[in-house]
Amino acid sequence: MNLLEKDDCLVGFRPENFTPTADARGGNLRTFAFHVDWVEHLGADRLVYGKVEGTPEGGLTIAKIPSLLTIPIEAGETHDFIVQESDLRFFDKETGVRIEPRPF
Repeated sequence: MNLLEKDDCLVGFRPENFTPTADARGGNLRTFAFHVDWVEHLGADRLVYGKVEGTPEGGLTIAKIPSLLTIPIEAGETHDFIVQESDLRFFDKETGVRIEPRPF
């Protein structure tokens, strides 16, 4: 689970739900500028490691992209990635307990 700090909570989403905007299928989407540090090719998938711009230093974010999505993504680039708002999870920053969704 990727976790991003947002005000008084943590916002989480799974790597398989974090995809390039070219994979958008409609719905309520949240867009993030994602700076790519490195890409790991695993055959059926690519794991893309990097940082969401505007988050604290050291925060690693991972995207799991199926090999059928052939968008070129290289280390050192910044791309817009999306998450469906229904795939966002919210957690209390102090306790880690899941909380109700907040405006994001």
